[in-house]
Amino acid sequence: MVELHVAYPMMEFLMIDYRSLRVGVGLCKMARRPWHVVVGPPGSEARFFAELLSARFRVPLLSVHRFACVEISHGTFLGKQLEQLAMEQLGAAVPMPLVNQLMHSPLQRAQASGSGAVFANFPRDVIQWGMLRNFGPPPRVISLVSTDEDLRARLAQRRICSACSAPMYPPPEEMAAAAAAVAATNSTPASQPAAHLYSHMVEGSCTDPSPIRRTLDGGSELAERWRVYHGQTIPLLEQLRSGQADVSEVKLASEVCAAI
Repeated sequence: MVELHVAYPMMEFLMIDYRSLRVGVGLCKMARRPWHVVVGPPGSEARFFAELLSARFRVPLLSVHRFACVEISHGTFLGKQLEQLAMEQLGAAVPMPLVNQLMHSPLQRAQASGSGAVFANFPRDVIQWGMLRNFGPPPRVISLVSTDEDLRARLAQRRICSACSAPMYPPPEEMAAAAAAVAATNSTPASQPAAHLYSHMVEGSCTDPSPIRRTLDGGSELAERWRVYHGQTIPLLEQLRSGQADVSEVKLASEVCAAI
């Protein structure tokens, strides 16, 4: 078990036992650098952690979400399909035919470059894993884990900056109180911190931070995200742990659960 330690509120440092992930300076001298997959349940900020990891390794970040946003913003035929799906089935996973259209070219480019890559919440299931394996050797998988109470508390308090789309959270004491309330009552905290208490997980160039709540972080949309994770991603991880891939669990340490 690897522990991820993050300073609050600016996430001033990211400290991972890279030896346990078999990642080191020697990668820079290799002809072909390995791929890394970051997956996690709702509330684990897997996509954000993948962004930090790609910056750390100086390799591209590849994700279905990122490419879907590009297609939608450009108004392509595929983008219109994705937009319609998002309106009709909030929280649902993107169907495999659309995933194939989004990821095929980026996978080809990553394979050809040999420069390494970090994948955020891809693959989500066994079929997507098969697609990934068609383009290269098994990647190293990083599975983010935490307690149900911490994840539920984080989702209840989580906000997205309307200006830069980065995740925002209240101070650690607010998060700790929310986690305690979830553990004691087995329900989502009714009270929410004031907007001015929220800060970006990492200080950036955003000049007009404004926290807003995503519909995907609650209600039936969140329930669908949990259903996809338990029904598709957990079985994939169990299969990979049987020897098909190098899987490292990164436990979000107690201070991180308070910070995120």
